[in-house]
Amino acid sequence: MKKTVFTILTLIMFISFSINIFADEESSASNLFLFENHIDTQKDISGDIYAAGETVVINSKTGGDVIACGSDIKVLSEEVTGNTRAAGESITIDVLNTKNITVAGRKINISSKSSSNAIYAACEDIVFKGETNDIYISAKNIIIDGIVKGNVKVNCENLTITDNAKLSGKIEVKSPNEPIVGGTITLNDIDYSKTNTSSEYNINHMYNAYNIISSLVTAMIFGLIIFIIFRSFFYEREKLLPNTIGKNILIGLCMLIFVPAICIVLLISIIGIPFGIILTILYCIMIYLCPVISGIFLGRFVLGTKNEYLQVLIGIVIIKVLLWIPFVSIIVWFACVSITFGTVTLKVASSISRKF
Repeated sequence: MKKTVFTILTLIMFISFSINIFADEESSASNLFLFENHIDTQKDISGDIYAAGETVVINSKTGGDVIACGSDIKVLSEEVTGNTRAAGESITIDVLNTKNITVAGRKINISSKSSSNAIYAACEDIVFKGETNDIYISAKNIIIDGIVKGNVKVNCENLTITDNAKLSGKIEVKSPNEPIVGGTITLNDIDYSKTNTSSEYNINHMYNAYNIISSLVTAMIFGLIIFIIFRSFFYEREKLLPNTIGKNILIGLCMLIFVPAICIVLLISIIGIPFGIILTILYCIMIYLCPVISGIFLGRFVLGTKNEYLQVLIGIVIIKVLLWIPFVSIIVWFACVSITFGTVTLKVASSISRKF
């Protein structure tokens, strides 16, 4: 149950309100952003779908990725040209054709109609009945009742391979209990490694959940403190950000690359060592706070009419959830760092120019 706790907690915090954002209502060349209590989309979208709510049903043919977060998620699309990613309490994937499926939750069901390139899952219970090339799962209970053409790599307490399962590649299993196998698969076909006892296994998972929750709570506390102290900064820059987003990203990327180089030059010079140490510390602090600051801006853009402190908390939660999604996290992190560095740099430059 690697991510169950964080999923439940984050959902509770932003399920209770709803907003609806459409990048473009035309399905021909648009991404769809949905934040509601109950979501049920039927319209075909040529771009990506981003959805978060208590119940999420995606029944649209999608030309890009589907990224969903909620309590009860069902992706029932005929085709998702990109990747399908979901985090929630209960997740059902019934997609005829998609690239990779990445899911995290408590209970996951991948139907017999589903076909994908690879599956990555972290959950408590999962039943796989579809068809895929490779499968990678960390869970408590796993049932494989489908077709896997490539490799199977799982870390679990209990694994059941049914009579209907067809596994063609290498099977690697790490578990405290010996797998239950059926059909043509035998224990000799499995590279089995006996791991910790169940109690130790659960303790490790609880520790991971604690770290995730602690990270979220810490980010929210820092976010509130930063917003209270630098409220005027956010008021000023949020008005300018939509029109200067390209400049912010470009300047932010330059700062991300050149500041470490400047730190190194200062540190290897005798006179510049104190300045190098200070600049290095400030740089590291900024890197750590970039997702928090970006979350504040996101919350204020998305929840313009809500309570200011709620805006801060929700924005940070959304960013943190995105940073926990494999592959997506890299893009989100670079976006947060570049936008935040650029925004802060432009603010400092503006303040200096006013004085001179």
